[in-house]
Amino acid sequence: MEINHNHQRQRFTAFVDDREVSLSYNLEDHLMNIIKVEVPVELRGQGLAEKITLHAFEHAKREGYKIIPTCPYVRDKFLKEHHEFDNLLN
Repeated sequence: MEINHNHQRQRFTAFVDDREVSLSYNLEDHLMNIIKVEVPVELRGQGLAEKITLHAFEHAKREGYKIIPTCPYVRDKFLKEHHEFDNLLN
């Protein structure tokens, strides 16, 4: 899955079977507030939300950002399975 980053729109996107998977965030003062991960219903259960979220977290790590996990998926599922990113949380 090729993931693209649109800095201006503050979104990561990927296309799977011509359907868009996305992660939206707001960035201010090195704080990356992940507000939404969207996966079309017919593509759920394939680990796509995890893949795009991992990509966003790796980006934040490289850039020295701290993360605010506003998105319920990130806060309630992803972070419970990926403690390697605990140090990035604001």
